[in-house]
Amino acid sequence: MPNDVKADYSYVEDFDLDCKDIMGLYSYLEFMVGTRFHSVIFALNVNVPCVAIAYGGNKSFGIMTDMRLSQYVYPIENFEGQKLFELLQTATSDKSIYIEKIKVYRIYLESSRKELIEKIAKIIG
Repeated sequence: MPNDVKADYSYVEDFDLDCKDIMGLYSYLEFMVGTRFHSVIFALNVNVPCVAIAYGGNKSFGIMTDMRLSQYVYPIENFEGQKLFELLQTATSDKSIYIEKIKVYRIYLESSRKELIEKIAKIIG
């Protein structure tokens, strides 16, 4: 990158960071583009809109579809810079809608977790 552009970016390489540290860093982002879905999950967990670049398997497509965010999954084999740019523009302009979908899904997960705990408690009695 040219020096004038580098001034606006940070590079972090610290192998001692745990998942909470990483989420803390991600919380400062406007948006995230991720190929490793754990990075996308960490960003979503701190309400950062993401575009997931999907490769192999269905994890990215499945989870983002469950969250009603399937339009923000982009298959790596179809990668085009312009399409990614358009998705980022949409995620940014519709940020409040995007974040609301994250919140609704989080409520659903918490409810499902509570229900599962209650079922397990009944079984082990």
